[in-house]
Amino acid sequence: MESKYKVPAYIKRDGESLVFNIEGEFIFYVPEIYFERKFAEIVGDNVNIMGMLNFAIFDTKGKHSGLQTFNYPTIFTTIPDKIEKVKALKLTKDSDETDYRLLKYKSGSKIVKSVMLEQKVSNADILLGMFMTGKLPNTIDYSTIFNYFLDNIDLNGESYKLNAQLFGILQAEVCRSKDDIKTLFRHTDMKSMTNYQYIPMKQMSKFTSPFASITSENIDESIVNAVLSDGAKYSPLEKIMI
Repeated sequence: MESKYKVPAYIKRDGESLVFNIEGEFIFYVPEIYFERKFAEIVGDNVNIMGMLNFAIFDTKGKHSGLQTFNYPTIFTTIPDKIEKVKALKLTKDSDETDYRLLKYKSGSKIVKSVMLEQKVSNADILLGMFMTGKLPNTIDYSTIFNYFLDNIDLNGESYKLNAQLFGILQAEVCRSKDDIKTLFRHTDMKSMTNYQYIPMKQMSKFTSPFASITSENIDESIVNAVLSDGAKYSPLEKIMI
């Protein structure tokens, strides 16, 4: 399948490839956990990777105009000139120090090897797995996260046949305040749209209610945390059970 995405000015189409076409250096910032969890894989000179990434473009003097988000939410192949490991890098003022691999490209390098993407439902499984385990990068603007699910399934020739609001509901529950994990990010002032943290979906019940905790994978831990939490919600079902 050929991508429907528009080609930005710093990239040119060269046959099936998308090539970095200005002087300077293009750098992808890939969290090390992408490689640990198989969201990214090195195969020879190629890197197969899920396209939810941050990047920066550096001029010939080594300066860049800011961190940007690469919105290509499916598995694609890229061919960097160099891969560099960096420890405890803090990408934004809100992000935690994280280990990254920097994929570096010079002018003429293939950022996308081929736009003729293979349509595979397993690519949607990978994205959902990243989301459910809380392994998406929190350097992505909160207001755009749910779009990745819709774009991902569309790029792979399928449809969830669900209202987009359902993904927004899930997002609203797993994205929490950086200052207080019990507080939903949407209940903060939201002055910075990257000042949030993810929790794995299996931990959601311990911040919801004792009854919801019964369905949890970690039932004992969830019930204890829900009972002790000041923010836990109670329903008539708890009274019936007691």
